[in-house]
Amino acid sequence: MQSAEGSKCHRFDPISLYRKYDAELRALARMLRPIFHKMQSKGHGVGIGDVEGELLYLLVRETRPDVVFEISPDCGWSTNYLMAGLTKNAHGMLHSFEIASMKHGEPTETLVRNNLHRDCDQSRFMFHLGDARTTVPTVTGDVQFVFIDSCHEDWFGEWYIKEVFPRVRGTAFVQDIAFIDELERSTEARYVWNWAKANGIGLNIVGSIENDPGLQELRAGYAERRNLRSNSVILKMPPLFDDSFPSLLESPTQVLERASVFCENRQFSKADEAVTAALLMVLGDPQRVNRHRLMIEGGRIYERIGERHEADRAFQRALGIAVQADPNQRLKALSELIDLYVVSRQWRLLAETFFLLAFTPQGPRRLVLKASGLVSNAMRRILPR
Repeated sequence: MQSAEGSKCHRFDPISLYRKYDAELRALARMLRPIFHKMQSKGHGVGIGDVEGELLYLLVRETRPDVVFEISPDCGWSTNYLMAGLTKNAHGMLHSFEIASMKHGEPTETLVRNNLHRDCDQSRFMFHLGDARTTVPTVTGDVQFVFIDSCHEDWFGEWYIKEVFPRVRGTAFVQDIAFIDELERSTEARYVWNWAKANGIGLNIVGSIENDPGLQELRAGYAERRNLRSNSVILKMPPLFDDSFPSLLESPTQVLERASVFCENRQFSKADEAVTAALLMVLGDPQRVNRHRLMIEGGRIYERIGERHEADRAFQRALGIAVQADPNQRLKALSELIDLYVVSRQWRLLAETFFLLAFTPQGPRRLVLKASGLVSNAMRRILPR
């Protein structure tokens, strides 16, 4: 990972790791692609993106940890990458800590084990059920690698920084903290980021790694699984100090916020330019998560400045983005778009969205709930009070 030299720290070299394990990564991507589709079809959570998963595998392979912690495995997607690395090493044990006893009508441990690829050595996997604050201390000793993708509130970030990080003698990999251009919108993300910045702790933003043209060239031809932008950070433990804390790029969200301020100040031409620039950023970044929301926000700004046709185009593009997303993202996006189309009276797009939602896995149930909600709201408006 990193080595101290005065107040500076050196970043680990992912390009070298990708080159070293290229054949393994290509085989792993093909191996896990059917698992991804199986989990998606059943509505199981598939949280981490392709580069994040590959880095989990690479770091486990390269550092050969004795003990790995995973907080929390959810349905087992990240578990596949960690277990694949331990299995290839023929060394080490994974301890997965999960608070939910049941998921999708199955005991969580059974579901996670059933979602693991058949080649994973499950003798290296131990599942711990319960609140991580209680179950983590039951596994004593040092930890060489920890992956955290769990509760996204500040109190939880404070807990693992104080109680888990001091035990790690190797690598901490934390998801849902920062994209290349903005923090995740959670109190956990702000807490961890501010803690690292205030203490001058060196960290690697995975989004910066995956944005490297050299890495993109190396990854050409990798079987796609969940090809979305990364929001993880990687830290060497014990923490190394770095007086050149990473900065974030400008995001479409910031540009849209600027456009909104221009609207408030009635600077409509500047608002038009800003929202157009923001939405071009979104269109040019197909791996960005929740792009439909940014399109919707942009459309609403177009409405405020009187560009009705551009607003309609943005709303239509939001639907196109939703259709192209993987099933779980599509379900969430289409459900949110129904609300938008009702409010804006876009009846044709509303009908299209209901139709598309009906053919999305788990969509019919969501469709009934949405339709019931819409009828209920309409009745409240029609009936006298």
